[in-house]
Amino acid sequence: MNSGSMWRAMAGNPLVFLSSRWPWRSLAYLSGTVVLAAATWPVLVPLIVFPPAFVLAGVPIGALERRRLGLLGQGPVRSPHAATSGGAVAWSRLRLGESATWRASGYVLCLLSVLPLLDLAGLFVLFICLVLLALPLLVTAGLAVDIRLGGLVVDTMGEAWAVAAVAGLPAAIATVYALCVLAGAQAAFALWVLGPTQTELNRQVEELSAARTRLVDAFEAERRRIERDLHDGAQQHLVLLNTGDRRHDQSSTHRSLPSGRCRHRAAVPVVDPDRPYGCRLRGAMA
Repeated sequence: MNSGSMWRAMAGNPLVFLSSRWPWRSLAYLSGTVVLAAATWPVLVPLIVFPPAFVLAGVPIGALERRRLGLLGQGPVRSPHAATSGGAVAWSRLRLGESATWRASGYVLCLLSVLPLLDLAGLFVLFICLVLLALPLLVTAGLAVDIRLGGLVVDTMGEAWAVAAVAGLPAAIATVYALCVLAGAQAAFALWVLGPTQTELNRQVEELSAARTRLVDAFEAERRRIERDLHDGAQQHLVLLNTGDRRHDQSSTHRSLPSGRCRHRAAVPVVDPDRPYGCRLRGAMA
């Protein structure tokens, strides 16, 4: 979903557009602008006496406005600000030196002045159109309705239906289209001011590439360390095993040497004078 789909929907079938989600999203976006301006006015106006604080206040408001662009299908808008890992002082110095921060402060000035006035005017016109459409209901409910259109006083059911059909319905449709155009233009203005420029996008790509390079280098260094530890540990273990085998062989040889000599003496044949054609074995084990 993107902003172009809203413009294409507006250029298509009016019934399809009016029954879609775009009029409601546009109405929510414009109403949100009015509410945000009313909520931030008492907080931001006193900060004008301290310009650095007013300029820095545009950073969170810009982040909120970039998120609100999702109502009109702008998708996730990247932050134009550079990443920082320092404290509040380092963050403030970095933000005050960025052009994106000053653009956000300019948008805040528009948010406190021009934008809510335009949105309120559009919403008020829509309210008048809805009142005209609701005239038959008001007359049916017996409410005191005193609406004058030129020399015509609407006080009967027939006149109420005539006004609702002839004036209320076309005016409401035209107002809905106008409000969608206003919302789309305001969103495009916010994206142009608060979105990242091509230079800032290139910087973010470079930062991402540098972070990836650092990650790969750290992984390679860790892999080499693990290989070195494994190699040194295995080699030391093999040396210890080899030394232990040699000691074991030497101790086994020393323990088996006397019994070997006894068996050697027991295997020496000697001549028996009592047996001319025979011999016998003499030794310690004979």
